[in-house]
Amino acid sequence: MIGNIEKYFEPIEVERFQTVLDEWGNPTKDYGPHITIQGRIRQLNTDERISADKETVFTTHRLYCFPADIKATDRMTYKGKTYEVKGEPNDVMNFGRLMQIELEVVE
Repeated sequence: MIGNIEKYFEPIEVERFQTVLDEWGNPTKDYGPHITIQGRIRQLNTDERISADKETVFTTHRLYCFPADIKATDRMTYKGKTYEVKGEPNDVMNFGRLMQIELEVVE
């Protein structure tokens, strides 16, 4: 059962790809603030890859949160790190009570 999981939740900023104005007032596409949710991010694994003579670290995480307006094209900001959403959010056990979202950080 889900129990009292929300006592472990913290605020997480969700950003959405949208049209914003640049410094000259021209429309441009970029991520901008969307919503703030309460959730918990848990690290799953880390993978190191070499590309273009540079080592890149990919870290996968899982976000647990209450149902919210989150899409596969969104990203999250939490404690100074940016997490890309990977795949569609999943309603755990189809109860409409808890979402599970796969995230990735590339460093």
